[in-house]
Amino acid sequence: MAEPLWKRAFDAVERGSSPTLTKALSDPDVIEAITLTSAVRRRAQSDLAGIARRGLHLFNLPAGTDISKVSHQVAGLEREIRMLNRRIETLQAVPSPAPEPAAPTPTKKKKKKKKNPAKKKQKDS
Repeated sequence: MAEPLWKRAFDAVERGSSPTLTKALSDPDVIEAITLTSAVRRRAQSDLAGIARRGLHLFNLPAGTDISKVSHQVAGLEREIRMLNRRIETLQAVPSPAPEPAAPTPTKKKKKKKKNPAKKKQKDS
């Protein structure tokens, strides 16, 4: 079976560029330039994101970091809900024991209040 056209094209480009790339990537100056370029790009991206975030907050709009925080909070709440649902299902699956018949409670006799004769005398006067 013949190789696909894209594979042959890729192999041809790789054979032509491989020696040049290998030589360039073994040079310490090229590696340092790549590292520096990457650091500058990251810093510029971070500074630009900070400016955009402050600009959005100026107009009381949510920035990407705000949305990310809320998304993480919602994901955490969804995990908790799933966990609670599993616990509820587990508790519902366990058969409850049959209730024991209630023992009759003894009734208390009411004590009769003794009449205080002194109070009666006060009412009469």
